[in-house]
Amino acid sequence: MKRKILILSGLILWSLCVFSKDLDVGVIFDNNSNFSQNIKELLQKELDKDFSKTGYITKISKVNYLGENNLEQTLKEMSKDKELDSIFVFSSSKLGNYKELSRNKLYFFPLNFEKSQKAVPKNVSYIYGELNLDKGIKIIKEIPGVSEINIAVSNLSDNDMKKVGEKYQNSSVRINIQKATREFLEESERENVPTLLADYENSLDKYAFMGYNMNDELGKRIKASVLNYIYFKTGDGISKIEKITSLEGELFYNEEVGIQIGYSLPLSVMQEVSVINKKKVELKKLDLKSAVEIGLKNNLEILKKNQDLTTSKYDVNVSNSYRLPQLSANIDGTFLDKKSNDVVFNKAQQNSAKSYLQLSQVIYSEQLNTNVYLSKLAMESKRSDLEQQKLDIIYYISSTYLNILQLNAQLKIQESNYDLLKESLKIANINYKVGAGGVQDIYRLESSVSEAYSNIVSVKNQIRQSTIQLNTYLDLPKNQQYAFEELENISRYFVFNRNFSSFFVNSEKNDAIEQFLFEGALKNSNNLNIIENEIKGKKREYSSAGRERIIPKIEAFAQYNKDNMIEPWGKNRNYPPNGEDEYWQAGVKITLPLISGGEIHYKRKSLQSEIDSLNYTKKITESQLSQAVSQSFNEFLTNYIQTYTSKQAAEAAEKNMKIVKNLYSNGSINITDFLDAQNNALSQRLENTIKNYSLLNSILKLENLYGKSSLTMDQNEKEQLRNQLSSILKEYK
Repeated sequence: MKRKILILSGLILWSLCVFSKDLDVGVIFDNNSNFSQNIKELLQKELDKDFSKTGYITKISKVNYLGENNLEQTLKEMSKDKELDSIFVFSSSKLGNYKELSRNKLYFFPLNFEKSQKAVPKNVSYIYGELNLDKGIKIIKEIPGVSEINIAVSNLSDNDMKKVGEKYQNSSVRINIQKATREFLEESERENVPTLLADYENSLDKYAFMGYNMNDELGKRIKASVLNYIYFKTGDGISKIEKITSLEGELFYNEEVGIQIGYSLPLSVMQEVSVINKKKVELKKLDLKSAVEIGLKNNLEILKKNQDLTTSKYDVNVSNSYRLPQLSANIDGTFLDKKSNDVVFNKAQQNSAKSYLQLSQVIYSEQLNTNVYLSKLAMESKRSDLEQQKLDIIYYISSTYLNILQLNAQLKIQESNYDLLKESLKIANINYKVGAGGVQDIYRLESSVSEAYSNIVSVKNQIRQSTIQLNTYLDLPKNQQYAFEELENISRYFVFNRNFSSFFVNSEKNDAIEQFLFEGALKNSNNLNIIENEIKGKKREYSSAGRERIIPKIEAFAQYNKDNMIEPWGKNRNYPPNGEDEYWQAGVKITLPLISGGEIHYKRKSLQSEIDSLNYTKKITESQLSQAVSQSFNEFLTNYIQTYTSKQAAEAAEKNMKIVKNLYSNGSINITDFLDAQNNALSQRLENTIKNYSLLNSILKLENLYGKSSLTMDQNEKEQLRNQLSSILKEYK
């Protein structure tokens, strides 16, 4: 038995030795960088995956960096290593002569753009794909004012660079092409010339105006090289791969370089590129409460209402001033014709000037008292008008602020959807090339990508418009941008931010809370206060009109006279011969109007009609307030429930989307099923976002109707209101 086990173990070990062989791989890079480390990892993963069923075990055992060394010399030295089975070259340097390569090694050159001008030995894998820069050049040409384009390319010989330059030359735009170096890109930036980069090593991306993201291209070339490796070792496959599809990759636009050289991409092509190095702007942080505080301080409508209140205070002072003593200086000049009887018969001076000082004070005047009362009511109405304006501005600022947050959340969702569709478009292109999908999938996804980008542009515009509106309320520069609060922080400001579930146990609780809010709205309503002041004023005018006939106006006065302020002249200038020119007089003036400009009876009838009309206005306002509170409260309850249901729907749609995406990637379902799932996931996420913000907006509306805002209450006021709500809820089980 032991002998059989030993024989079996020996057979297994022999099989492993025969059918499993280690393949040591060498790799050459230009230098040690993030690029070289990433390529090493990608290559090892691809080797492990593709060789897993071949019986070979591959490992990268040696890595060399050119630095200042020659590629031919480095290859020659590495080829001397007997342990190495193959060498992969990821260098921008070109090999001049294949004859120096060892016949006992396999060599892989995956990064070429042009076909080799020399015969390639059988043990060499030379991968190339034509350099097609049409898309990038076309986009740059669409920029107004561009007359020159510098193209920076790696892995291209001088002769092929010249050919590429000739290919893209035209009469309108000059094309220059050179090897991709930092120096060339920086010089182009200094000369304000836009650059187009095609380089595998993305370390140069930050110096280019535009370029190709070569990650997918690298993956494709590494894949082809590894498949060739398997072909060399096993014979599996149709033949050795040499040519692959033309350069493919997403274009990037470097906003930082664009700003520096004074060029930016038109909006019409922004969907075709990804943006890197976006301009960083230090945005001023603006939380909701600070926005409200700024608005209450700066808003022009509030400042106007406040000025109106100040004016009404002065009006009260003016009305009261008529009760104070009044002092006046007077001069009476008399000029009589000498033919008048008074002059002829020596009864008056022909020409004289008299003066007097009069001190008077109203002791009692019904009209004056009424005017003072009405001016005080007007002042209180202005105060209520100001408070209502503050409440409205708080609501406008808060709802606009929340709308911006909602739009920012929508923007993230739309951008995520856009990225998903672009990724799916890549899958559709791959499926089409391998025969697993039709061209109709590409067209439908291209249409969806364009629509998704259009949605992003639309949302950005809405954010811009809402920000302008917010700045208008705050009386700040219209283009001022801010860093806003997150949604999670907003609910902490409001009284209605806890125990929402208590409202849904039964309808009695809902009715009790609604009644509490309505009673508070009646009590705190500034509009009702204004109407009530109007009613009080008309009632006072009505009673005053009735008292005018029976209560006189009483006024006391004292007067100092100087008759001959100027010496009389003309005939009878010495008249009268006796008497003093200076003297005092005093008295009381009583006025009782019996009929003054119209019948008081009809005036009272008119005032009574106005009072009745105002009472109807008051009832209408109360009814409208009751309706508004009821609608807003029920909207609040509905939004609260829908935040949960829409969240569940969004989560379910997202899970379904992940499943459908994998099925579409595998070719198991068609494009229609994928787009249906994608559109459903998008709409459900947007719906959930909208409902979350709608809930907060309904709270804002309720507080505006209630007449008090959580954003301006102190902590004691908030706790008092919460306690009142809690005591109501405790009454119902």
